[in-house]
Amino acid sequence: MSDDRSEQLLEAYRATAYRADVGGTTVELRIGEPADDLSDRTGGQSGIAWAFISAANPGSEQLPQEVNLSRHQSLEAELAGRGFDVFSGWGVPDGDDWEPEVSLLVLGIERDDAVAIGRRFDQVAIVCGRTGGVAELVRCLAEAD
Repeated sequence: MSDDRSEQLLEAYRATAYRADVGGTTVELRIGEPADDLSDRTGGQSGIAWAFISAANPGSEQLPQEVNLSRHQSLEAELAGRGFDVFSGWGVPDGDDWEPEVSLLVLGIERDDAVAIGRRFDQVAIVCGRTGGVAELVRCLAEAD
């Protein structure tokens, strides 16, 4: 992946709202901003690790919806099988040049583990953080460095 392509992708990820349904309430996360909505939904407890991960569109190459849904189900099964609290979500771009991407908000997952899962599903980057902190864009694939 070229440096220009990598930077364009990272900028697009920064211009995305990461939304999840947590207990019937929509939580919205934004890169570089406090994860206040999530902190409110987890009882204000600080320091809980979380990640927002997708299995869709590996390498940011758009795939057919049915392929993305199959990949999503595999990700969901893996995370649920490992005992994580998982919530349905969508990465919703600010612009209209990319479709919202089915994703999962995962509570209790440490950053290194989340990045490893992102790599396994060929994701360029994921979003990580801790309650009481800010949402961070974290690169997964080496070619995004």
